[in-house]
Amino acid sequence: MSPVTAAFWAIQQSGQNDPATIDALISRLSFPNDPLWLTGDVIGALSAVTDKRFAYDIAAWQDWWQSCAPEWIVSDP
Repeated sequence: MSPVTAAFWAIQQSGQNDPATIDALISRLSFPNDPLWLTGDVIGALSAVTDKRFAYDIAAWQDWWQSCAPEWIVSDP
């Protein structure tokens, strides 16, 4: 497992849903050279910590985060 995929797994397993982490994951969705499997790992982590299911709809993830980021409240994992 690469350090990047291990980080996504750790975020998912720990329920780390602070705004900085979610923002970093949303930003990672825009990396143009990431393979689809890596984007899937990001989406898996996002889905786990946000309870949102936008699958591979990157625009939906970005729109959702833009609309709720200012009010995002961290819930206990």
